[in-house]
Amino acid sequence: MNLSKLALVFVMAVDVMGQGLAFPIFNTLMMSPGSGLLPADTSAAVRQLYYGVVIGVFFLTWFLGAVYISRVSDSIGRKAGILICLTGALLGYALTIVAIMWNSFWLLLLSRAITGFTSGNQPIAQAAMVDMSRDEMEKVRNMGLIVAGFSAGLIGGPIIGAVFASPDFPGASLVLPFYVGGGLIALAMLLIGWFFKEPEASRTSLRIQPLEVVILLWEVTRRPTVLRISAPYLLYMMGFMIFYVFFDDLLSSRYGLGTGGTSLGMLVLGITTAFASLVALPVLSQRASRLQVLIWMTAMEMAALIILIGVRSEILAFAMIGLMGGAHAIAYPTYLNLFSPAAPETEQGWVMGVSTALFTLAAAMASFIGGIISQESLNAVFLVGFGVLVVALLLTLTIWRAPGIRELAAARA
Repeated sequence: MNLSKLALVFVMAVDVMGQGLAFPIFNTLMMSPGSGLLPADTSAAVRQLYYGVVIGVFFLTWFLGAVYISRVSDSIGRKAGILICLTGALLGYALTIVAIMWNSFWLLLLSRAITGFTSGNQPIAQAAMVDMSRDEMEKVRNMGLIVAGFSAGLIGGPIIGAVFASPDFPGASLVLPFYVGGGLIALAMLLIGWFFKEPEASRTSLRIQPLEVVILLWEVTRRPTVLRISAPYLLYMMGFMIFYVFFDDLLSSRYGLGTGGTSLGMLVLGITTAFASLVALPVLSQRASRLQVLIWMTAMEMAALIILIGVRSEILAFAMIGLMGGAHAIAYPTYLNLFSPAAPETEQGWVMGVSTALFTLAAAMASFIGGIISQESLNAVFLVGFGVLVVALLLTLTIWRAPGIRELAAARA
């Protein structure tokens, strides 16, 4: 792996690390009456709602920011776009530290909004990897590296959160993991500045409009192949993100696990994601079509969600978390490898921005809707996730019969 790719993988790792680090801590802050962030007499139902809001604001602002920053990266270059995102992430970490120290829920929301708006590294890194790819097989491998960086972040984030927030660690606190995370973001900025050599690629003229989000989604409607990919992808991501946002809540409420236990759930998810992306994905990409892979992985996630609804064994619950992570690590890059050839080379930043915008929109919807439903039952939240995956699968089998998308779906993953 050359140094440019290594820098991109590290950026992806620290980008995703923030979620694996923050979500278990936020769950503790929201759900524990003794945390001080919310009044001690706040009911469990309201705490569930506030937790959904905190996570939902992050993904909603990520949805808005990804559109603009991906457009900017097509014009000013991938390097500048990545550095803008990392600067915003560093500011967001600083505000999170202050919010926890001051027990300020509203400042925490602001920090999540800033962090979310500048979380555009994923589509930029994806586009940069596409720029570096000389053929389809290298593109598949490069997308696998992106998922590997994603996986490393999922593994590293929970470890940082669990270790530096553990009472057994000298000087541990709920803010110390964010100091460590901020230092790693600063290191990522140095790596990009020193080692990332931006490949030669055609750049578009800078064009930013206030209604850029609406324009981007409207442009999708005028590209039939991208639209046919986007519809089931949006639903698939919503089903997965319902699980991703609320499984640590399930671990804490059903099994009484604290920050360490929920961080362990994130760690299991990261390990299985890394294994699947580095080992299983290359094998399946040679032996099965994209459509077959997506059918199998979606079905596996549906089964895992149904089992999570009724399982009372902690070990089996962790096993289902691992199954979800492994299946998603294969399905997600498979979707990306459908989006990329559906757009010309000059619009790779745009089409990857579409994929990320749809993902973050789905995550925001999952967070807000799940936060409301979870006031009644967490089982109902996972049942909704199962239903959404069913619809995504049926939609895939129906609309992917059209010319254009049919050929893309029939190609090797």
